[in-house]
Amino acid sequence: MRSPAGPTPLAVGITCVAAVPLRAAQHPLGALNLLGADRVPTREDLCLAQLLADATGSCLQHRQTVLAKDEIIGQLETALESRIVIEQAKGVLAYRLGVDVEEAFTRLRAHARSRQQRLTELAAQVTQGVIPAELDTVV
Repeated sequence: MRSPAGPTPLAVGITCVAAVPLRAAQHPLGALNLLGADRVPTREDLCLAQLLADATGSCLQHRQTVLAKDEIIGQLETALESRIVIEQAKGVLAYRLGVDVEEAFTRLRAHARSRQQRLTELAAQVTQGVIPAELDTVV
């Protein structure tokens, strides 16, 4: 009988199947399957397969750790860039309105909140010289 995916394992000569767990830090990820045509895997074969599966699991776990660190680094870089733009906008407003930077930040934040606008977007506009009329008034 032929399966929808192709010939059956017996039809291509596979007479033995064994599996060892593939895991990372004791968390199961799947299995490493051993398919044989001539003989049943020995204890040594299974030990070697488990060593390879453990090394693969460690590699996958390390890769996931690196990817997670890269994501955190990206988030921190974005936060730093946003903070720089906000600091620049505070300086522009403080100079333009003749107020201290704390007051400039208070106004900037209040304006963004009242319009449901991201503070970073508003700050970027201000640093590019596009200052909303409501902000460009001396109180």
